[in-house]
Amino acid sequence: MLTPIEIIPHDRRHLRRAVPLGCELFTERGGSRVESIVDLSPRGARVTSAVQVLRGEDVLLSFVPPGARDDRVSTVCRVAHANPGGALGLEFLSLE
Repeated sequence: MLTPIEIIPHDRRHLRRAVPLGCELFTERGGSRVESIVDLSPRGARVTSAVQVLRGEDVLLSFVPPGARDDRVSTVCRVAHANPGGALGLEFLSLE
């Protein structure tokens, strides 16, 4: 079940929804890692991860959306920001 909308700083163009979800993050250098999505918006996701990636790098994110049973979504994302040992801001490039 979805939680109430959490509005994250006022300068955002899109609302983000706090949604704790498990996910897999595939990177060229780090391979596949099980991670956690912290929040989602129509244009991207914030993922907690200690993986070393660079801003602008493309990664593959795979997760089961809230409310879906086993319909896994896999989408290419661009790293919008990366905090070492913290969170990655990912922008969806091809989400239908």
